[in-house]
Amino acid sequence: EVERLLWRRQRWSEVMLDARSIDGKVTLERFATRSLADATADLSGEIDLVAERFDLTGSVRAPQPTVLLSRFGNVAPFAFARLAPAILRGRASGWRDHIDVDFELELEEIETKLAGVVAWPEAEGPSLELEVQARRPEYGTLLEKLALTAPGSADADDGPLQLTGRLHGRLDRQVSLAGTATLGVTRITGQITRHAAAPRPRWEARLSLNEPELHTLLPPLALAGLRIDPGLLALPIVGNWPRQPMALDWLSEIDAEVEISGRGGFAGEGLEVRAALKNRHITLERASIEALGGAIQGEASLHLDRPNPLFALALRLQQIDAAALAHLLDVPPVLHGALDLEAEASAIGDNAFELVRSLFGYAIVDLEGGRLLGLRSDAAPSEDGTRGWPGAAQLRRLAGRFEIRRGIARTEALTLDLDQAKGNVRGVIDLLLWVVDLD
Repeated sequence: EVERLLWRRQRWSEVMLDARSIDGKVTLERFATRSLADATADLSGEIDLVAERFDLTGSVRAPQPTVLLSRFGNVAPFAFARLAPAILRGRASGWRDHIDVDFELELEEIETKLAGVVAWPEAEGPSLELEVQARRPEYGTLLEKLALTAPGSADADDGPLQLTGRLHGRLDRQVSLAGTATLGVTRITGQITRHAAAPRPRWEARLSLNEPELHTLLPPLALAGLRIDPGLLALPIVGNWPRQPMALDWLSEIDAEVEISGRGGFAGEGLEVRAALKNRHITLERASIEALGGAIQGEASLHLDRPNPLFALALRLQQIDAAALAHLLDVPPVLHGALDLEAEASAIGDNAFELVRSLFGYAIVDLEGGRLLGLRSDAAPSEDGTRGWPGAAQLRRLAGRFEIRRGIARTEALTLDLDQAKGNVRGVIDLLLWVVDLD
């Protein structure tokens, strides 16, 4: 028994070794230690120093797994400190160039299995070829445990956490995880790759989503350091634009290329996204979604390599339900019908309020075969959105162009073609305060 041991700059305590060696073959009856953040390890097996081969079985129990990882230079997200204890059991056999492993990890009701080959040749980084399986019965309660959702908000019917995939690559170059994951009601299939590039790591993601929901996807993104500004998700925000700076610091820590497709959930009838992040410059090369009864397409860019972020957007809406769009924006449904809209704009600012206030661009609208509803402040719409709004008229066409300057959209000739009348509409829409003055 050894009370204290210093090995490779790590302090070990309460070390017990029971072994015998004959002609270069070491039989390890037991190796046990209680050290490193109160972690305990128990190991047994054989080591053949002549043939350069070992065959070991054992277990490690870590009451504070995040503290144990930090002792070896690995920093886990702070929320993971809530997951304890961790128990690892398994077997490993082979030598540095080829080690067969079969491990089971238990952590907060998450049962994980890792099986395959690990290699760590001299003068090279470790490489992995592992099959991965993980499962937890309830995904929602795990988010509560990690303090990523409010207590009591988890629904037992939300579904489990499941992962089946293959982890492969070299840790000092690139590592990929390919497979299928289930997060509650959301199913994800595809591949994520991390490249150990300089001056910052580069990530690639090719994913297909089925029934995606924000409340299932945002928590794991937050754990990875990719935090979405909550103010941008608190709809409706029109007329009440957040003034707090957007949380974009993490964008300077990585480069990324992302391709995502989806169906169901917030993806509606179909979602496609292709985007890139390089040197603090985000390019949304393509985004399209079938929603609100029609199709929405857009491209955008965000330059963060400057004192004030520069944002540019091109947006196309085709055959969108105008009333459904009004409901989403929390404004009265004055127009009913299929709306087409084309817009391009740019803005400067580090928060939504400044971006809207500095907005420059244009918008072209076109709505045919709908209805125009008169507006009265003391009236309220019924379930179909029409009764209670007097003066409804058949609308043959509403078309025109808005020029946008410093957050004010102005039109001089918006064509209005009703069943029994024609005319032009002029006026302004204050996008910052969301006030309309048209006549």
